[in-house]
This record gives sequence, structure tokens and C-alpha cells, in this order.
Amino acid sequence: MFIKLALCNLIYASAFNMIFNHYIEKLPIASHKDIMTTYLTHNIVQISLIIELGLFIFYIYDLVNYHNKISNTFIIVLTAVFSILELTSIKTHVGFYINDEQAYQYGITNIFLVWYIIFLSIFTITIISKNRVIINKIYFTVGITFFISILIMFFQYIKNIETFTNFTFLLPIMVIIFIFHSNSYNTNFGALDRTALANSINDLKKKNKSFAFVYIKIPNFNEIATDNKTTQDYKQFTKYMQYRNYLFRYNDDTFVMTFDNDFDYELMEKLFNDLHSKYQMSHNVIIILNNNICNTLLDYIDLCEDIEKQANSSFYILNNDDLINFSKILKIKKELEDIANQKNFNDERVLVYCQPILDTKLNKFTTAESLMRLKLDGLGIIYPDVFIPLAEKNNNIHILTCIILNKVCKFIEKNPEITRISVNFSMYEITNPKFYHDIYNIISKYHFDLNKLGFEITETVEANDFDIINNTLQRFRDLGIKIYLDDFGTGYSNIEHITKIPIDIIKFDRSLVISSGQSEKSKYIVSNMSDIFYNTNYNILYEGIEDNNDEYRCMGMNAEYLQGYKYSKPIPIEELSKFINQQP
Repeated sequence: MFIKLALCNLIYASAFNMIFNHYIEKLPIASHKDIMTTYLTHNIVQISLIIELGLFIFYIYDLVNYHNKISNTFIIVLTAVFSILELTSIKTHVGFYINDEQAYQYGITNIFLVWYIIFLSIFTITIISKNRVIINKIYFTVGITFFISILIMFFQYIKNIETFTNFTFLLPIMVIIFIFHSNSYNTNFGALDRTALANSINDLKKKNKSFAFVYIKIPNFNEIATDNKTTQDYKQFTKYMQYRNYLFRYNDDTFVMTFDNDFDYELMEKLFNDLHSKYQMSHNVIIILNNNICNTLLDYIDLCEDIEKQANSSFYILNNDDLINFSKILKIKKELEDIANQKNFNDERVLVYCQPILDTKLNKFTTAESLMRLKLDGLGIIYPDVFIPLAEKNNNIHILTCIILNKVCKFIEKNPEITRISVNFSMYEITNPKFYHDIYNIISKYHFDLNKLGFEITETVEANDFDIINNTLQRFRDLGIKIYLDDFGTGYSNIEHITKIPIDIIKFDRSLVISSGQSEKSKYIVSNMSDIFYNTNYNILYEGIEDNNDEYRCMGMNAEYLQGYKYSKPIPIEELSKFINQQP
């Protein structure tokens, strides 16, 4: 706000300065009206510049987080005093006035110049004594800019000209806007944002500079960020580490620093442990040395976030195995992006596998669950636990679902003897306004009874999205599609949601199957849950059946369908025909 006001004020002063220069040239033969216009425009210009300096001081106070009512009042009073002195100089001749020979001169002093010197003193004292956040590079840049402006001002004073006065204000404003605002410099902690970080990484890569990427995660950092001691300790940290580059704040809790490869790892670990002792704050520091695998900021961040989930230590330096594994992840991401861009519902890279499901009443395999696999050149078969999180994170999951659904529909149409094949859907997909339209367009291309198709959803439902999910699923159910509640028992079970969502089949998770075999108490709980659902007209499917004990136990707990490795591992959908309507 202060810098915008200063810029507007400067434009205002510049406009009236042009008018003043026009009338000052007329002074030797000027009329009384011209002389009064000269006074008026001069006062407007000078008072505008006096206010400009006041705004600069308030901006500096805010920049270094110095908020003091006495100091603020003092600046307001000084600005008012010097403005009044300038305004009354026509009578007092303290500053600028026009003499009897109609020539302009200064009386006791140049009022604005005195205020300028006071401003420089306040500026210097504030920056030196109160600054705790501006790092050296920015500190130096702003200092040099003001120094150049000061030299220009005093050069003008010596030569008795005022041509460049407004430029000496415009130059610092431009530098400040660029450094502190265009680059989103965070003055509360002395950090640049992720855009500046991305540009810095790109620059280092283009110049082939060797560097270490230091990822610093401090959960709940905002709770301690307002503490002055935090910024002081950061300054000490950078001093000990001999750090001369910018600190970058990727998000609220994540910071990044870039070092030369030969920096002291042990010292950094010790300093972070000291910070942990002072604030009792947890932290994760991950260091990636220079490599040819990570090319962009997103590559570095993705790798760090992946390692953060796996690392057992709060201070971790990546090794070659980590980078090799990540290179595979990057290849998968690239393939997923290409699949999404191609939008080919018959893409051969996306494979459909199916796990047969036993109908306990008929003692035959009548249905199956479809599962996703990727087959990528150079990488082979990729399993869902690897690519699904990547697809969800990069918004590529929906196209994969559409491809699987399309291939399942094609198979059902060619194999009418199958009772049903289910397809898994992400809850986040269902809340998308285009979801129903996209899915309906696929299934409407094929000709088969839609009760041969099932949609599986997980039990976790966000309260805000419940109505959307409920309405969408009901529309599909009205078409005859069966709705499965997948992985029951693994999340937070909201009975109200479960009973209101149009569900036909509840799939008890493998964890409940295991639990029911570990103790009579667990078996009693699982059995009673199955009784509740069975008696309220839900079909019950147990997944994860691996042996005869699992099968026998679940048969005694209302099992209508059984699925697991006892019967078959997931197989390519083309091989499913040999299971259809066959006994185990």
C-alpha cells in the first residue's frame, strides 16, 4: 500500500513539476498571476516529495517489521512541519521564494533538502538497527540504489538544478517493486517464493553449475514464524553455514536452500538439531546432490516428498539408488502425461487385469473385479501402488479410469456369459461435474445389459461432497449398474452415509478377514457387522481369501461372494473366459 501510494504521489509531483518549470522560465517578465501559479505548483511539488519521503519511511518500517507508535507519530509530525514550512515560505522566506527582482532563491535553506537528509538518517538507522530479515544480497542491492540516488541529489544541489529529483525517487521505487513485490519476497522471514526458486534452479541448470538442493520441511512452521527469535536464529544459521544465496519458501512449511556441493553436511545437521532443541519443532532435511535426473523444481520437490515418506532419519542425503528409482518414476510420469494427452481409450499401455470372484450360492466364478496395470517400454509391468498416486497427484487418473472402463465394456459385450465385472473409481473423480457425462458416453457405445457392470467406490466420503456423490451414483444405479462399497473396514465408517448411498454390495476388506481369524472377539464383531448388512438386504463380498480357513470362516459370516489368491491372482482380462461359470 505504501509503495503504491508513493508511486501515485510521484506521478502527481512529476506532472506539477512540468507546470512549475514552464512558469519559472517566465519569472523575469512574469505577471502577478504567473508568480502565484509558480508558488502554487512549487508548493505542490515540494510537499508531494516531502510526503513521498514519509511514505518511504513507513514502508521501510513495515519491511523490517518495526511497528512503534512513537516513531510513527514522530514521522507524521515531521512531515507536517516541513510541509507547513514549505507552504508558508512565500511569507517567511525560510525556503523557496521569489524576490523583488522576480528571481527565485532560497532563504535560510532548501527545506526539502533538510528533510531529505533527515530521511536518510532515519533510513540508515532503521536498516542497521532494526533489520533482521533482509538478506545480504537484497540488502546490498537496495543500499546501492539509494546511494546512487543520494549522489544524484547532492550533484543537483551543487549544480543548483532539480532536473533529476523525481528520478531519484522513481529508481528506488522500481527496484523495491521488482525485488520485494514482483519476486514475492517474504519480508516476515526473508524468503523468495517458489516462482523465484524455479527460475533459480533453471538458471543453475542452464549454466551447468554444480549445486546441492537442500529441502527443509518444518511442520507447523507458521506457529513459530512470528517469533523474533526465529529470524535471529535463522540469521545465525546462515552465518555459520556461510550461506550467501537466497532462502526460498516453497510453501508454508517447506523451505529450500542451494549450496555448493562442498558445504559442511555435519555442521548443517548439528545446527538443525540445535534449532529442534530450542523450539521443540520437528524437521526433515533432505539433500540432493547435483545430478542429471532432476531437471526442474517439480522434479526436486517430488523426489524429496517421496523420500520424506520413506526416510527413517530427519536428516537424509540421497544416494545413487534413490536417483535410479526416481528416474523410473519420472519415466512413468512422462508416460502418464502422454496417455492423458493422447486420450486414446484403447491405449495399449493401459492393461486390464481381472481377479475372478466366487459366487458361494452357485459355487461358480460369475463375476470379477477389474484392476489396472501399465506396460511401459523399458520398464515392463507397473503396478497400481506405483502409478496410481502419481496419476492422482498429476490429475491423470480420470483418463486411466475411462480407458479401463472402455476395455471392460468391450470385453462384456464380446462375452455375454459373464455375470458382472466391476471397475474402481476415485471419489475425487465422481465429484467432477463432467464425470457422469464422460462415463455415460463410454458405456452408451456398447450393447449389453448394464447390470453386468459394477462401480466400486471407497467408503471415505467427504461431507461437503456427499450429496454430489450420492446423486451421481443414483443416476448410474437407475441405469442398472451395481454399486460396490470397496475396502469396508479400512477407513472412518459413517453409517449414515453408507445407508444413504445407493450401495448393492459391501466388500469386507482383507484386514477384517485376518482380524476375524485372530480371536473370537474379533470374529464376533465382524460376524455381527455382516449380520447387520445381510439383514438389511446388502450383498456381502469378502476379499483377500487366501486359504481354506479364510473361506470356511467367511462362509459362516454371510459370504455371498469370495475373492482372493486362494482362487486366482489377478490375470489379464483375456484369460478371464476360462474362469467364467467354472467351479473352483
